Amino acid sequence: MLMRVDLLKSPHRPWFMSLGLKFAKWRVGAFPGPPLTISYKPAFFQKDFISYIVRGMAGSGGWTKGEAELFASFVSKLNQCEFWLTAHAAVAALHLPQETLDAVLDDWTTADVLAKTRGALELLEVMTLHPQDITPEFIQKIKSYGLDDIAIQ
Repeated sequence: MLMRVDLLKSPHRPWFMSLGLKFAKWRVGAFPGPPLTISYKPAFFQKDFISYIVRGMAGSGGWTKGEAELFASFVSKLNQCEFWLTAHAAVAALHLPQETLDAVLDDWTTADVLAKTRGALELLEVMTLHPQDITPEFIQKIKSYGLDDIAIQ
């Protein structure tokens, strides 16, 4: 049986984080995912999780800022999170052609993107929707698109 943490109820969340989340929900109509997760148990998440998100969204691992935002848009779409899809797509559109962004979000398997990007999109789709399918063989397949360990991380 799969159990999910109720991120809205946290005995560890400081009052000012609760207030910020309530303001975000009032302003945009939804609780933003990463801040909700980080504020669930700040002592655990703040140190490493925030730096991981910032590093990833800054375009590390050989990916540009536009590619990182494209990937975030793609995962947000897979997660059916309209809030973050809109936010990340807006930033991606500042760095990439709108046609590329639209094509990937419409059907990444037919989008005109580099093989390395296609491999990253396949990895992200499997990680998001079918993580149990990630095997050493699958990672080798992903590497055949031209991704190295740094890009995969």
